[in-house]
Amino acid sequence: MSSAARVAVVVDEEGSLRALAETLRAGGYSPETYRDAGVALDRMRRNPPSIVLLDVLLRDDTGHGDGREVCRAIRADPVLARLPVILVTGAAIGALDESKGLDVGADDYIRKPWTAEVLLARLGAVLRRTRGLVSAGPMAWPGLEIDPRRHLVTVSGRLVPLTPTETQLLWRLASDPGRAWSRDDLLGEAASEREIEVRNVDVHVMSIRRKLGTLQSVVQTVHRVGYRFVPPA
Repeated sequence: MSSAARVAVVVDEEGSLRALAETLRAGGYSPETYRDAGVALDRMRRNPPSIVLLDVLLRDDTGHGDGREVCRAIRADPVLARLPVILVTGAAIGALDESKGLDVGADDYIRKPWTAEVLLARLGAVLRRTRGLVSAGPMAWPGLEIDPRRHLVTVSGRLVPLTPTETQLLWRLASDPGRAWSRDDLLGEAASEREIEVRNVDVHVMSIRRKLGTLQSVVQTVHRVGYRFVPPA
């Protein structure tokens, strides 16, 4: 991964913040560290990074809430909304909490204690998905438009606030209408802790459907396989 990739790391515990920064530097990234969510949001608005690593268990000392609330703030901000966000949290967090993290707009979720290999693999995977859309062309059907280069999806002219990963998954499905895609195929690459990423596909698809509203049926479940895209009539 290019050393130009800037990673905003928002963690209020000094030891964890230092460990994350050292791992990122060793992996060829340029970490920008913050212990204060308010400062992080302000500086990211002025100079958006390539991706954000955000601790779920941030203490609510700044009025911005925990990591999930900060993620919501990022998704609601017109400057920051399309930034990829990975939540990092403690090992005691269960699958339900992980799903809640993805529901607020995170692109991935990494549990502590993480290893450098897993962290870098998952970070690289999310960045590749985001960057892979840059060369993709727009697609349109009655009432639905997907412009992956600009990370824009609209339903009847209304902007649908998909995360970068959700945009990538919808675009991949729509690129071959009618095809039954497995969860592995939708991810499109090998990665560490693969079973966790595969499970998260279902959470992302549920979020996509909810956000598509009246057109949610364009993403159909294929029993024992995965999903398919059926264009709106």
